Amino acid sequence: MHYQTFPDQRGGSKSADKLAALRLPDLSGKRFLDLGCNEGYFCGYAQFAGAAEVIGIDRSAEAIHKAQRRFPDCQFVQQNWETLPDKKFDVVLLASALHYASNQEDFIHRLMQILQPDGVLVLEIGMAPGSQDAWVSVSRSIDQRLFPTRKKLMTVLKPYAWKIIGYSVKQAGDPLQRYVVHVQPKKPFIYLLLSKPGTGKTTIARSLFSHQSKIQLISGDHTYRMVKLGKLTAPTELHAVIAQCARKVDSNDDTDRVFDCAEVIRQVIAKGLLPVLVDFWASRLKHKDAAVDSFVPEEYHEMVCQLFEKKGYIPVLLSWRIHTSMSSASDSHNQVAQYEKYLATQPPNINTHRYVHIQRVRRGKTGVRWHLDYPVHGEPYVGDQPLRIGGWAVPRTTLPQTPLQLFIRQGSKVTKQVFNRRRRDVLLACFKTTEHMPAGFADCPVGFKVDLQPEWLQQGVTVGVIVDEVDIPLAKISLRRNSYPRSAAYALINWWRRILLRYQS
Repeated sequence: MHYQTFPDQRGGSKSADKLAALRLPDLSGKRFLDLGCNEGYFCGYAQFAGAAEVIGIDRSAEAIHKAQRRFPDCQFVQQNWETLPDKKFDVVLLASALHYASNQEDFIHRLMQILQPDGVLVLEIGMAPGSQDAWVSVSRSIDQRLFPTRKKLMTVLKPYAWKIIGYSVKQAGDPLQRYVVHVQPKKPFIYLLLSKPGTGKTTIARSLFSHQSKIQLISGDHTYRMVKLGKLTAPTELHAVIAQCARKVDSNDDTDRVFDCAEVIRQVIAKGLLPVLVDFWASRLKHKDAAVDSFVPEEYHEMVCQLFEKKGYIPVLLSWRIHTSMSSASDSHNQVAQYEKYLATQPPNINTHRYVHIQRVRRGKTGVRWHLDYPVHGEPYVGDQPLRIGGWAVPRTTLPQTPLQLFIRQGSKVTKQVFNRRRRDVLLACFKTTEHMPAGFADCPVGFKVDLQPEWLQQGVTVGVIVDEVDIPLAKISLRRNSYPRSAAYALINWWRRILLRYQS
């Protein structure tokens, strides 16, 4: 009895139903190989579907003779089908024949080596029952063969991209259900986060591609800054664009803070350097799964995907719905400039403005180092709101026996408050290291913060610290009506005054 079924020949196999179950890809212009081709039913379909080259291999001389006679434009070879052709194929079919291989696992790996990078191996295979990772001996009507369990098949195919497509046609005498499995060479994925700045790219990248994910993440913003600072080497033309963008938006030499990375991309595209940039990204990857977090205008997303495809990646373009959280760096600078011009046209209302006046109490060595963080001398005071006073004081030598206290005095009226803030930053600044810090200071609150009510400010107050029941006045705080000129000279003098207040005792 014949095995394959044709319109003019009835066989033991439901060939048409099996062909439908195989779910073969588009074969137009492709190179097709059928191992164990029998009388060439599937080779004939490949030719019919437009394949550029069709090769069938079978051990049976009679089957090859019939196949060649039926499909003369296909190439049929009579040989042991474990001897593979020395060429690459787009589609390789191995239907119900793997169990005949002397080493089934090795044979699958050999088949994968003759596939094109985008090729597919189509397996029709029986799977033995059981949860073990093993080849199981199964008795058939004509012989006894080894079949993999599902877990074993997963182990064998782990290096590849594969999917169980579904059931194949079960034939009379089959002891096992047949399945169709498509196997392809595995390509690395490149996850592309290309949305506008301020749309959450960094947060999403941080959530999906942490160190635990083992997916390399390239941050466009970080990459361009490293190139600009000379810590990362980029192609000459790309480096020139990045350097130009850095000069364009620099302000007061604070390039890191105002560097506009979105402008880098715009200039890269304008100069036709997007392929160079993608090459630069790819050069930093290891041809493994990776992600790129960098703004690219939407109309160029497809181009980025195509460029990565040519490099052997499978691009995954991530998209999401979110409103942008910030303006661009250039827009922000323009808005600030316009606002500054507006403020310059609005003279201050001197009649409603008062200013904080701070005068240091000159009292020789006080035994403490101290500083007022706020208020600042010359700071405007508007309305009748409480004035927040905050800062720190640290005894120079030993830890006081009683908790430090802040006092605020106006004539005979005094209010006191125990220091309520731990300031490790202050202690490290005063003692340099924890080793030089006297015992007990690490747990001692040395910072204070208190809101002074408006009625205390009318006549001014004296602020000081109480160390072991000794009052140490530090500064007098009051309000003045005269305005303080906002000139460069005043700013310099005020800066020096603040430095002296911080460090002079």
